[in-house]
Amino acid sequence: MYLQYTTIPVITFEELIDGRFPVGQYCFYITYCDSDGNESDIVTESNLIPLFIGGEGIPFSMEGGIKNELSNKGVLLRISNLDTSYNYIKIRYVRYFADY
Repeated sequence: MYLQYTTIPVITFEELIDGRFPVGQYCFYITYCDSDGNESDIVTESNLIPLFIGGEGIPFSMEGGIKNELSNKGVLLRISNLDTSYNYIKIRYVRYFADY
């Protein structure tokens, strides 16, 4: 049985906030879920969001960081246009990062 949805959510990047995300580029994905835990396919994804070290008002202070180095940043997203016939959504992400 396939879950069908009538609207596609929109993910909007709001701002970087204080947080504990490691450095890298993040892409967030949303799926719809019903009360039984059944999940739809991925219904939307965000643009790539880079998290780096530094850069608070000083562009030349930004560093990309290495592997699991903490950026001390988080991401604030706004999710709109949700299909209200589902009980909740799941948000997943993929992180791309550099290593030696």
